[in-house]
Amino acid sequence: YGGLWWAHPEDTPDVLAAAAEIWIVEGVFDALALRQHGVVAVAALSSNNYPERALERLQEAVTARRRRGEPPREPRLVFALDSDAAGRAGIRKMVAKAREQGWADVAAAQIRQPARGKVDWNDLHQRDRLTAEDLDECRWRGDLLLAPTAMEKSLLLHKRQGRGTFPFDFDSRLYWAAVSPGLLEEAQKRLAENPGQLTTPEEIEREALRQAMRVTSIANCNPRPLYFQQDPLTDESWYFYRVEFPHDGPPAKNTFTPAQIAGAAEFKKRLLGIA
Repeated sequence: YGGLWWAHPEDTPDVLAAAAEIWIVEGVFDALALRQHGVVAVAALSSNNYPERALERLQEAVTARRRRGEPPREPRLVFALDSDAAGRAGIRKMVAKAREQGWADVAAAQIRQPARGKVDWNDLHQRDRLTAEDLDECRWRGDLLLAPTAMEKSLLLHKRQGRGTFPFDFDSRLYWAAVSPGLLEEAQKRLAENPGQLTTPEEIEREALRQAMRVTSIANCNPRPLYFQQDPLTDESWYFYRVEFPHDGPPAKNTFTPAQIAGAAEFKKRLLGIA
């Protein structure tokens, strides 16, 4: 199946070429589940199978539609592989390759995973969690995955959640974002008077927010708390962490005591000791 995808028998290349969006998922059942909710979906069958040959056939069908005088619109490719580490890495690689090959409208979609276990698109379908609102959140999570910089990710988070200050991770690093109300008001007034090349209120608001947003690096790694453990006999307790790195090395896993997570200085010492 290298370079190909699985598609429903009714979804011929000509039918796919007329679609507004085509979601590329991993499993056949995932594609069928999305199809029952009005989403045109195909299955790449693995997270490292870029469907190059299938996309070439799709491009040929798009070109044929243009020659027939039909709307010269190219489908939006939404890479929606599984939300595990392999799937996220596969999405980034496939999106980059699709853009290199000339696909203008490329995006991603991701599922919010539970604290334990893993769910896919078929799981969401069986749990009645593929409403329009659910799919909109998955598209937003895909935008977060593809954010090119920490600043861009902070803007997406603020727009969705509306918080003035918040921590977030980007590229396995930890950051703190804060919006200054004073700077935001000044930027809004300045851009309203002189918008330059900005043409819509949404563009002006986004640029004002960008100028008012301050993103600060907290750590050059990403410590993630996993669970709490306690020995009832000795009354000792620990917090178990996984520390992820921006390089290719494997994450480190170890414990922190309550005292070590209660203060920044002790946390930093322990973090340097295990990672």
